[in-house]
Amino acid sequence: METMQPALKNGRNVWDSVNMPKEEFEARIERVRTAMAGRGLDLLLVYTTGLTDCGDTAYLTNFVIRLTRGTLVAIPRKGEVVTFFEGSSRGLPSLKQTLTVGDLVAAGDLPKESAAYLKETKVNVGTVGLAGLKRMPFQQYRTLTSALEGCTFKDADDMLADFRICKSVRESDQVRRAARIVGKLTMFLKETTFEGASQRAIEAALYRQARFEGAEDFRMLLAKPGREGCSVGPADYVPMADGEKVIFYLGVEFERYWAEAIRTFTFKAGSFVEETSPGIISGFQQLCAAMKPGVAISAFCKKASAVMAGKGHQALAPFGLGGGIGLGLSEKPLLTEETPGELKEGMTFALRMTAESGDNYAMVGNTVLVGKDGGIILNVEPARPAE
Repeated sequence: METMQPALKNGRNVWDSVNMPKEEFEARIERVRTAMAGRGLDLLLVYTTGLTDCGDTAYLTNFVIRLTRGTLVAIPRKGEVVTFFEGSSRGLPSLKQTLTVGDLVAAGDLPKESAAYLKETKVNVGTVGLAGLKRMPFQQYRTLTSALEGCTFKDADDMLADFRICKSVRESDQVRRAARIVGKLTMFLKETTFEGASQRAIEAALYRQARFEGAEDFRMLLAKPGREGCSVGPADYVPMADGEKVIFYLGVEFERYWAEAIRTFTFKAGSFVEETSPGIISGFQQLCAAMKPGVAISAFCKKASAVMAGKGHQALAPFGLGGGIGLGLSEKPLLTEETPGELKEGMTFALRMTAESGDNYAMVGNTVLVGKDGGIILNVEPARPAE
């Protein structure tokens, strides 16, 4: 469900130490260092790039880059954590306000300057774990590994993924806050008149509302169900037609954590009327009820397929049932019958399904937290005030 990424993340950028205190990040660094010791690593280098795929570095230091450039976090077994980012030092004073641990260094040449910094500070770099370095441009990767000549390199791509699968209570609360904004946007869609407005104008209105609610980033996709199936894409400049059915995908990032929702509407007299057939609602509730800790992910997916088949629903290819969500829009584990492992309390998922009726589709999707008794839908629309 990836959308076109903007060139600049220009939403709210804060570190609320009440929601996510420094101790949360310090504990993460200690868990990583314990894992490093188990693998015999003296240094761990974690690289991310872009505005959506920055979950690993955000997990470690809370830092997110505002442009589509690279970030490299260096974690020595002993010593200070350092976050390097591609960019100017001009913004360091403000950027350091969101950094939770260690130091922040601006680098014009990320691999060259980060390697020089590590050597100058005499960090022990005998055995180096590499996480996310496969996404680094090859020339940069070669420069970095050449500058650290004499080191032994080990693949550590899986290390942080394992830590990020189950969310702490604080993390799930952050996802819940993002989902709350998504719920408010859904209500805004239903309660606002958009007569004569283009898709892009509707997107702009939603983006504005998301910013008012404190969103750090916002994504929207549209789909128009029809004879050719249901293709999803970015908003266009065409106006909405009366009686037209449209599926909205909304994604919101709040203080690094994402939530999403999918809703199906019919556009009538300038307003969006939500598709609320009992079948699709009860079907989704059954999926949530089956999402219990200890259930194998493959078994859940088979159960979901059986539930949806009995109600005339299906997992709409290529989107499937969804997958993990949190510091990224798409995280491990994916909800497929081939995925190993089991559901665990604290996992958060983007769960999606569709109802097919003739040539038309209706989709529904929510951000779901695995609780001790099953899946909990986090997308809640605010209650309307009493008349």
